[in-house]
Amino acid sequence: MRSEADICQLGMDQRKVNVLAREYCDDIKRKNKPIILSHHMLPGLQQGQEKMSKSDPSSSIYMEDEEAEVNVKIKKAYCPPNIVNGNPCLEYVKFIIFPSFGKFEVERREDNGGNKTFTSFEELVVDYEEEKLHPADLKPALSKALNKILQPVRDHFKNDPKAKDLLKKVKSSYLISSFLGLQMPSSARLQAPFDGSGDLGTVYLAELTGTNCLFAVKIMDNESLGSRKKMPRALTERDILQVLDHPFLPTLFAYFTTNKFSILDLGHGVLPRGDLHILRQQQPRSIFTEQAASSRFYVAEVLLALETYTCLE
Repeated sequence: MRSEADICQLGMDQRKVNVLAREYCDDIKRKNKPIILSHHMLPGLQQGQEKMSKSDPSSSIYMEDEEAEVNVKIKKAYCPPNIVNGNPCLEYVKFIIFPSFGKFEVERREDNGGNKTFTSFEELVVDYEEEKLHPADLKPALSKALNKILQPVRDHFKNDPKAKDLLKKVKSSYLISSFLGLQMPSSARLQAPFDGSGDLGTVYLAELTGTNCLFAVKIMDNESLGSRKKMPRALTERDILQVLDHPFLPTLFAYFTTNKFSILDLGHGVLPRGDLHILRQQQPRSIFTEQAASSRFYVAEVLLALETYTCLE
């Protein structure tokens, strides 16, 4: 009501509160009730996620996601061979790609069946159930189609000053803190996510208010870690970071947990655009060449990390 919206679009899980809002209009004598558009709820991209979660960026595709981020998220998405029910990638194809393009184009090698254009979801299901279409071919096709849909949105937020400023505000500290449900100290605030997100959580850039001192905090959703059986990995990561002390590796300065989140304070040892998976996706054919400076740099980092960890044993 406060937003004075004429049309409200939300998922089916919000339909009861939408009906309540319309009934409230009768109590306050408001004639023009908001129109409610309830849409199908897409599942999360990870196994066992009935719906996407704002606190787990890997569970869905965001409108502002860059091409490489989409590629990484879809590549990591749950997509079991020949299983249709509960398959989030197929849900994306059914409810986003076919309504947008009226077809689904798959590019693949001749020995894998060659290129094929599906003109209906039912046709795609038959091939998928019979294992004539493999997840390794479906996922790149899905990523390509999603990026085609999102590119005009990216261009808009990149080229329109007003939209660009709006996106920056959406990613600003207070809105991010709000949807995370975190009570950050008054002396610190979250600025925005770093480019990309990992398998366990998202690293955010934080600022010590009034000092221009930037540091990184990794925020992980406990429910998501539990449902995907990733909690042991998160604890192992924390334990390893606790004993690391090397200028080329992140240092764990502190960690704390709430009922909903686990948070790691990584200090200033994490740099924007440092996601190796996203950088690889940006390379030709998604492969690091031996000649590329980035390849040598990351190989050196891995060797230093292994050397440091080995010396600690």
